[in-house]
Parts: sequence; structure tokens; C-alpha cells
Amino acid sequence: MDTSKKNRSRWLLLSLVIGSISLFPIACIGEPFLSGSAIDQSGSFVSPKGGYEASLGVNIDGGVLTLNIVSKSDGRRSKAIDDVTGIFWISENKLLYTVSPMYGIPGIFVFDCKKMKTERVLGPKTFRKRRPYGADYFELKEFVEGKIYFYYSPDVELTDFYEFRTKKYLYQINLDGTEFKKVED
Repeated sequence: MDTSKKNRSRWLLLSLVIGSISLFPIACIGEPFLSGSAIDQSGSFVSPKGGYEASLGVNIDGGVLTLNIVSKSDGRRSKAIDDVTGIFWISENKLLYTVSPMYGIPGIFVFDCKKMKTERVLGPKTFRKRRPYGADYFELKEFVEGKIYFYYSPDVELTDFYEFRTKKYLYQINLDGTEFKKVED
């Protein structure tokens, strides 16, 4: 089996395991993005062409997900990123992810695997003495046609997590950080 067929098989298996994830390119000229639902469970997730691997593992100290990204060609690794709440490959070398304020620095980020650098798309708006890096809670839902959909609360300590994954907390933002707004019915 050639490498591309093997990778397609992996992606198909991953989609069956996760459920509603869609890993097919958007039919939009000039947009090299993928669309689909975020991954929010532990495991290893290979980039679309297989050049990079994102691993989400449970941190035994806090029970939160820690993200590590590895280049399969040269073995370069990212720094470990704690308290990741969701990831999504938006292209072969760019990984979108969200971080909670409990043990991490909250926000929405894009990791450039070629440069091994992170760019913040959206950061926290609320700061507390107990949460000097931000109290905002971010959880990636999906990425569709260049728009990031995510659940958001400005203060993790005041969030009703029984209702959190509902439209009440659903927001969107463009990948370039513009047009941050609540998703309306």
C-alpha cells in the first residue's frame, strides 16, 4: 500500500473513531484549509500529509491534556503545551488549538510546524489575581471555511459547565483574529 493510501486509511479510521470529523479539503480555490470538528481526546494525530504528529496525553499531575508536536522528518519537537481543550489540523504544517486557564495560558492558537512557533489568534479578556494569565475558558468546536467555532466563557470560575457546550457559549472568529463574535441563531 503506498503512503498516500495508508494515510487516507488512517484518516478514515480516525473519522470513524471520533465520529463526525470531516477531513476533506474545502472546495474553495485558494483556501488550503481543512474543515471539521476538533479533537478533544488523548491520542496521536498525524497531519494531513503525514509530516507531523500531534500527541495529546493526559498529564498525571493535573489530569489535563498536554500537547506535543513532532516533525517526522527531522524529529524537532514543540515545547509541551498544557491544558489543551481541542486541536485541529488546518493544513499540513499548521495546527489550531485552544487552551484552558486552569493549568495553561488561555486562548486560541495556531502552531506553525515548519517554524516551530506559535501565534495567538485570540487571547483572554478577563484577568484575576488568581489567574494572572487570564481567566477566560476556550474550547475548540470546529473549523469551517476559515472560521473558528469555539465555546467561550470570559471567566472559568463563573461558568456553568452543565450548559457550556451549548449555543449560549458558542462564538466564532476568523483565523486572522478578526470578527470575534457570538454565534446567533
